[in-house]
Amino acid sequence: MHYNCLSLRILLSINLFLKVLANCGDPGAPINGQKLGSSYWIGESVTFICHPGYRLIGPAVRRCLPFGKWSGVQPSCISEKPHFISKPSSSAVTVREKQHVILPCKAAGFPQPVITWYKNSLVIGEKQLVKTGHLEFKEIQFVHLYSGEPVWQRSVIS
Repeated sequence: MHYNCLSLRILLSINLFLKVLANCGDPGAPINGQKLGSSYWIGESVTFICHPGYRLIGPAVRRCLPFGKWSGVQPSCISEKPHFISKPSSSAVTVREKQHVILPCKAAGFPQPVITWYKNSLVIGEKQLVKTGHLEFKEIQFVHLYSGEPVWQRSVIS
């Protein structure tokens, strides 16, 4: 902008330059995630994270560029289909008296799968489950034939 100042018949020109800062605006948070940062001016950045059980696809950080647009693309948070990492064989396991046995089972995915063991279509009690999802038998009192498949279900996050 250009301003003129008249005083005692002397023309004094004052050039005034205003620096205009661009604002990129709120980029928003991804569904099942959140945005960290609340300043959207040129040079500022925001960070994105996902809720537990979700994985970030896209940039974790976006920067407000000089022309008032965000760098990169808007990220998203996705769940991943559950799958077994390890599980016991589907054949019967013979256990001898007084033997300690752990049947391994591990699953991965987003959200983290919950492992549930069944015997004869009934859920096996919590006291036999190791925190990792393995099935544990301590000091078996008789010969035990066990044949079973673990199954998983997705966790519900509210």
